[in-house]
Amino acid sequence: MKNISVIIPVYNAEKYIDRCVQSLILQTLENIEFIFVNDCSTDTSLKILTKYQEEYPETIKVLSLPKNMRQGAARNAGIKIAQGEYLGFVDADDWVDEKMFEKLYQCAKENNYDVVGCHNYVANASGKVISISKGNTVAQTGILNEERRKSLLVNGGNIWLKIYRRSMLVDNQIYFPEKLSYEDNYFIPLVFLHCKSFGLVDEPLYYYYLSENSTVRTSNSNTQFQRFKTLALLMEKVKELGVYEKYKVEFEYLEIVLYYLNTAKLCVIHYKPYNIEMLFKIREYIKENIPEYYKNLHYKSRISKVDRWLLRLNDISPYLYAPCLGMIWKLYNLKRR
Repeated sequence: MKNISVIIPVYNAEKYIDRCVQSLILQTLENIEFIFVNDCSTDTSLKILTKYQEEYPETIKVLSLPKNMRQGAARNAGIKIAQGEYLGFVDADDWVDEKMFEKLYQCAKENNYDVVGCHNYVANASGKVISISKGNTVAQTGILNEERRKSLLVNGGNIWLKIYRRSMLVDNQIYFPEKLSYEDNYFIPLVFLHCKSFGLVDEPLYYYYLSENSTVRTSNSNTQFQRFKTLALLMEKVKELGVYEKYKVEFEYLEIVLYYLNTAKLCVIHYKPYNIEMLFKIREYIKENIPEYYKNLHYKSRISKVDRWLLRLNDISPYLYAPCLGMIWKLYNLKRR
């Protein structure tokens, strides 16, 4: 058995894959494997990966999917052949600190944690660090009592900042939805419903590349609305597990933030002209399913006053919300320059 299996979905990543692979083969953790899943790339990604596999046959595995299945299916394929006690995930255009997996694994083994996370740097195309992002907190760590579990359900952090006990995922059949974007919105809540303990290495160890072509930053892309299908799958699953009512406040918060707040922002920030039609649709969904969403405990404590004010404008009319957010976004970008 390997200590950790790191799974990397790859689709047309020839511009970035060398940087990613180099950061992985320099890992200080021994007995680690890297599973690159080629999702029918049409560039030279597979050729590059094959070269690395020939050079590091004991460490690197390359798996090719027969057709393009998106990141969720690629990760699932990697999970099924992984031999690690723990699993980690890295995106092909990102890279990691050379001690990342050693530090995460050491924390996991010393404390018998099911899941261990860390923080990340945000970097631009040249590799320059722009900022540091802290997803999880020390207060969330330890054996998961109800307070910690609820906190992790509403703020679980990113999938690629963690390692996961493989047996926990496999035994509970926790996999990613396939052929959909925003697959992490489904995966992370299920992880924290099932895991018994969580640890944190309280430092940034992962370098997230802020690409203009990512799902959340691409203009006028309807892929952004696949989160609705992902959320529907999650709600169906938690009801099947019989835990929806127990964590209703937390699951409603996820719907409010992911379905309403985040999607409303995308309809303005990444659409020219603004996607008013979708703003009306998501407003009507919230009115029908969570009419008093603004009273949600987590919403009131975790969402900024500006965002709450803007959503209330959308409740009145998307024609008020869109230009107000658009103006705020322009001012924000001016300050960053």
